[in-house]
Amino acid sequence: MANFFNINGILNAARRPSLHIKRSLGASTTQILAESLSLFLPQFLTTVTLATLLLCALFPLSADVSGLLLRQPMTRLLTVFLGVTLFIGLMMLLSHLPSLSFFLFANPASQTTNRYEKYSVYYFNRMGMVVQLLVAGTTVYLWAGVMTQHHRAMHAEVGYRKAHRLTFALDEGFYTLSSVRELQHRLQETAGTSAFSLSSWQPFDMSRHILNVQHAQQQVQDQFTLINTLSADKYFAEVWGLKTVAGQENTLRASTDDGVCHTIVTRAFIDAMGQKTVDEVLNTRYYIPLPEGQKTLRVLRIVENIDLGEHLSSPQPLIIFINDHLEKFATVAYSNDQQEASIAAQIKRHGTPDLTLQTVQELHNRHFYNDSLMLNVITLTASLALILMVISTLVISLSDAQRLDSTLKIMEAVGGFSCDKRSVFPATTCATHVVLFTGVTGPGMFAVKALATAV
Repeated sequence: MANFFNINGILNAARRPSLHIKRSLGASTTQILAESLSLFLPQFLTTVTLATLLLCALFPLSADVSGLLLRQPMTRLLTVFLGVTLFIGLMMLLSHLPSLSFFLFANPASQTTNRYEKYSVYYFNRMGMVVQLLVAGTTVYLWAGVMTQHHRAMHAEVGYRKAHRLTFALDEGFYTLSSVRELQHRLQETAGTSAFSLSSWQPFDMSRHILNVQHAQQQVQDQFTLINTLSADKYFAEVWGLKTVAGQENTLRASTDDGVCHTIVTRAFIDAMGQKTVDEVLNTRYYIPLPEGQKTLRVLRIVENIDLGEHLSSPQPLIIFINDHLEKFATVAYSNDQQEASIAAQIKRHGTPDLTLQTVQELHNRHFYNDSLMLNVITLTASLALILMVISTLVISLSDAQRLDSTLKIMEAVGGFSCDKRSVFPATTCATHVVLFTGVTGPGMFAVKALATAV
């Protein structure tokens, strides 16, 4: 929009003398409006054509652009393209109207001396400069904001380790708990891996449960707190690298009592239950109502908060039930990247034909894939916008320089002072004589002074 206002302002300024003359000779307002807007249709068609060609060229040249756009439905692409096209046309039309309002329809037919710059020119140019600065500043601000948010999301502390972790889904019809443990021992002997952590969760998997929890020391006995829960085996904290807050001395194991569940909780659980210290949590019995009856929870360990993939502003409390059952996912930790291929090959050899293994880092990269594409496209768009802004500034500068050059030539032709390097007058004095001769005020005066000073 800023570029259209600048470019069309220059074009309309060049056409303004002829429009004033035609109006003085009796041309109607409709005729002048039709002629002044004769640039609109070719400019609109040219802009849309160039934009379409640029977009088509970016498909084979930029994997980010093609990857982002090809993931969208065709109807959405056409709708957005049509909407942007209409918006561009509206901006073009609006960029012509201020020039007509300020410099044509606001002046009576008898006042055709448009070579004198008026205060409207001064303020209009100032307004255009403000808009241009706002556009450039907003572009940089949005780009920096997107960069910051993306970096924060990609490198945020999630509460578990992402490097050197391999995870895969367990088919209950193929695997048994004993076969998984046998594969675990084989990998530990051959590759020195960790134990297999079996759990009902992997990053960005939202299939978990919410339970009501209460404890005996709370003031309102009938009040329950909703807590997210998932189930895992005793190796979960070790394999995922959870940071222990309290309870390191407790051995993690499944409970042998059907009425008691051993659990791991996160730091946010303390606040959710209205307690103040970790000792209170470790020494308190909690209760959950179930259809088969009430069960007791015993907290064996407190760990740092875990981001399950919801990206919430505040961490959510979490309970991890410890059991010895076959779960939905298995995760194994290893030492370095060189081991990944051999470990994956052994797991696939003892798994189903369609078994899919992924590293935890790959899960994160896939989750933020669209965000990465958008970041790259926004960077490209911001770069193009700034390049257009520089081109627009150069066009305006060259246009002003050409207009002032014509003014100086006219002044010299009628015997005015010559503002060259042989002039005996100081540069500012020469500029003042030019201003007095041409009747220029406002920004034209500053431009003449700047030009004279440069000479």
